[in-house]
Amino acid sequence: MGKTDNSIILENGTIYDPYKNKKKVGSILIVNGRVKEVGEVTSSDNTRKIDCTRKLIVPGFIDIHAHFREPGREDKETLVTGSRAAFSGGFTRVCVMPNTHPPLDSPESIRYIIEKTVNLPVKIFPIGAITVNQAGIEMTEIGEMVNAGAYPSGLVLF
Repeated sequence: MGKTDNSIILENGTIYDPYKNKKKVGSILIVNGRVKEVGEVTSSDNTRKIDCTRKLIVPGFIDIHAHFREPGREDKETLVTGSRAAFSGGFTRVCVMPNTHPPLDSPESIRYIIEKTVNLPVKIFPIGAITVNQAGIEMTEIGEMVNAGAYPSGLVLF
């Protein structure tokens, strides 16, 4: 078996473009993780080919309300296992809720999530808690959490 390059062709699938609400049968060439050609594509003999006949090819999904439970409840779900499950289901972006133990209610907790997820297969967007310990009494440092990379509850930007 010959060596493959960093190219993949998704062949003969139904390509769905949600922005234009259009479908067409065709192929997609992906080189180094980026879409290079759509429709009729050309490739080398070393390109890996995946038959997508009778399958939909769609953009990655976004889960805007996920509970990965890390930190604190890694017995239920970790950032690694949650991101792998999301990726397996076609998700490329996931917003994780702040109701962890301890809650995502500080810039440090937000940085923890971002640093732990940088090499995972999906982009993780931590949602910051609005109040300390989610107790509804004292406001969190929302501005500082946003500066650290958080998305305040109810505000997700893509």
